[in-house]
Formats: sequence, structure tokens, C-alpha cells
Amino acid sequence: MEAYELGYNLGKRAADTTMPVTENEAEEEKPWASREDLINYLNENPYPNDEEFHRYCEENNFDPHQAESVAYDLATDMARFLRQGKKNERQQQAFDQEELDKGEEIEREHTDDSAIARRIAQDHLTEHPRYYTALEAMEKMLEDMK
Repeated sequence: MEAYELGYNLGKRAADTTMPVTENEAEEEKPWASREDLINYLNENPYPNDEEFHRYCEENNFDPHQAESVAYDLATDMARFLRQGKKNERQQQAFDQEELDKGEEIEREHTDDSAIARRIAQDHLTEHPRYYTALEAMEKMLEDMK
């Protein structure tokens, strides 16, 4: 899955909106926790313990086992995202530290996660070793054109 597909898919619902909880409770249906529900929850609670996660599920009437399954799917997708990209085409490439730091700072406008920002910066620097210096020059040129 390409990175842009991953970003698109993270916002899609994982499945139907309701499901039976157990065979004994087939009459009582609980809403499914969607990827979007869990992304929003994890953005607000980045490191929940099991008790906090289950409390969130109870408060939202989600089946905790189904919600955990969606959370594992999200974690798997994130691991795939971090393993993909142009950086992997040249594993041994060394990056200019100043350029990499600049890139990580710039990419943080898209994410609060430093590992993701660094990964995106590495992909851009694989394409061009002075990517962020060139980006700054281009942005200055566009500003001057106003």
C-alpha cells in the first residue's frame, strides 16, 4: 500500500456501523468503533493503558474486542508506512544532519509524530539531498512574487 493510500484509508470506516456483540446479545447491537473514531481518540490520548481504552469503549458503547482489532489494524498500517518509501531504495544513504533536522521540523506541520516527520523528510532527501534548502528558496521566490 502506497503512503497516500494509507493516509486515505486511515480516514475510511473499517466496517458497517453496527454489529452483534455476542451470540447471546444478538438483539442488542453496539456501534462499531471505526478507524476514524480510534484515530480521534488516540490523537487526544496518545498512550492509553488497557483500562483507559476499555473505559473509552464503554463510554461509547463499543465492543472492546472489536475496537482493539481496529487499533491493531491501525498499528499494522503505521508499521507498513514506516517501512515504505524512497528511503528504502537506498538504505545505506547518509543524510546531511542539518538538512534532515530542517526537514523534520518542516514535516511536523503535517504530524505531531517525530518518527513520521523524520521518515517523510528522509524520503524527500532521498529524492534530492538539498530538498529542504530548495523548498525554502522556492517559498521565498513565491513570497517575492506576491
